[in-house]
Amino acid sequence: MKNFSYLLDSIDRDLLWRIKDGQHIFDIIPYTVGKNDPDLQEGEVSYVLNLLVHYMIGKNKQTVICRKTWNKCCPICDMADTLKRQSEGKSILDVLSWRRLRPKKRCLYNVIVRDTKAMECNGIMLLEISHYFSERIFLELASPNCQIPELDTIQPSIDEVLDYIKDLYFYKEEPMIVYSDPEEGKSISFRRMGSGSKMLRNVLTSFVDRPRPISNHILDEAYCLDAIIKIPSFSEVYESIFSGETSNNT
Repeated sequence: MKNFSYLLDSIDRDLLWRIKDGQHIFDIIPYTVGKNDPDLQEGEVSYVLNLLVHYMIGKNKQTVICRKTWNKCCPICDMADTLKRQSEGKSILDVLSWRRLRPKKRCLYNVIVRDTKAMECNGIMLLEISHYFSERIFLELASPNCQIPELDTIQPSIDEVLDYIKDLYFYKEEPMIVYSDPEEGKSISFRRMGSGSKMLRNVLTSFVDRPRPISNHILDEAYCLDAIIKIPSFSEVYESIFSGETSNNT
């Protein structure tokens, strides 16, 4: 629940998809962005809200959206920078003290979970997940030839070298798969293995054909994601670190 504390209190927590071990399949649902999107203008269409998030802040172990999401000054990042400078040449514990303050890249999506018919009937759910285990992988899958071909062996034969040169010569990046497109997009299938400190990763992620296009009814139900998050002021972030202290910065 702490991961989701940056969502507005009015958002029903039952809408949050808590991924369990096993095989899963879901669709990403695009939405119209509001005035608080860090990357797009109000009224444009997006499918993901990219955020920087601080965890375990202060005595209350709060989760706080980093103000650098919107290129604004963040007192937690300022503190991390100060501790980093002070930790040079010191112990690993001093290094960890500033590294734990660094923000993590997170992604928020509107999704339809298709694991079962009952889950699909639940309609729009919210998926809050690490960028590393989601958008990074999706974008790699969407550009299947984005990596320059590599030799498969350390000591290749002459024939392997010639094949490699031919592949490199004819190398072209394929068009990106727009997996969030309501009509021509893809469902995302993956297997979750482990949880918490024992989580290995979301493995065997792949795109699969959707059973049907995303309906206008579902599109109309999608949340404006930048309108359901708590955007902290400088003072609020400062107070999350130093409980009881105040700041004149705004």
